[in-house]
Amino acid sequence: MATLDFWDDFVRVAKMSRSAVDEIMKQYGGRGGQNHILWALYEKDGLTPIELARKLGIAAPTVVKMSSHMVASGLITRRRDSVDRRRVHLYLTDRGRAVKRPIEEATRQFRRATSAGLTVEERKVMSSALAKIVRNLERSARRVESVEPEG
Repeated sequence: MATLDFWDDFVRVAKMSRSAVDEIMKQYGGRGGQNHILWALYEKDGLTPIELARKLGIAAPTVVKMSSHMVASGLITRRRDSVDRRRVHLYLTDRGRAVKRPIEEATRQFRRATSAGLTVEERKVMSSALAKIVRNLERSARRVESVEPEG
């Protein structure tokens, strides 16, 4: 049911989507959000938590916490750098590699079902509008970061 304020609809869609992806990930021993770490490691295995944080645009402590859960569930493993023992690299396990196709297929089905009935034009308009919102949020975040705290 659409509301007069699109923002309420937007937030509702975001929450429902996050819950759905979380359910998909639970089926394969993961949690919502960890799919982004998996995708990054599928692209380039052996990244450090800091490299992953930069690539995904999230805080390094968040990657460390998420990766701890992923190690515990057997999706990834940690290995110390052979040259700099302070550095840790994250690698997919056999199990982590094995869940790639099932997660991709479940995600594809979810996206297909979610966007059912949208015309090509509606998808283009939505994509354009969301890209503008992202740019606005990025600009807003940069302005907040550049403000010096008083004290």
